[in-house]
Amino acid sequence: MSEPNRCPVCNAGFRGAAICTRCGADLERLMRLVVEAWQLRETARRAIAAGDFGRAFELAAKAQEIQSTRAGAALLRLSEWLDPTPPPASQSPAPALPSSSRC
Repeated sequence: MSEPNRCPVCNAGFRGAAICTRCGADLERLMRLVVEAWQLRETARRAIAAGDFGRAFELAAKAQEIQSTRAGAALLRLSEWLDPTPPPASQSPAPALPSSSRC
């Protein structure tokens, strides 16, 4: 299920028009970003199909930075789950603190 795109000025939904039909705002740049995010998600899906889960994660993460969607979040979680490589040290969980011996 796709999520509707909205005009950042008046919040009206838009599809395929470079000018908002409600307020007249120029939506061309926004539309380019939407298309770029969609293309990245499609490439991430192809990477998953090819077994390149690390690449799929990178592409899905970039797509989410550009345009966050529920489908993109699901794709990101799936690619992360499928990737057998451990996360970089900066993303690994912090070591547990030693427990106190006090009663």
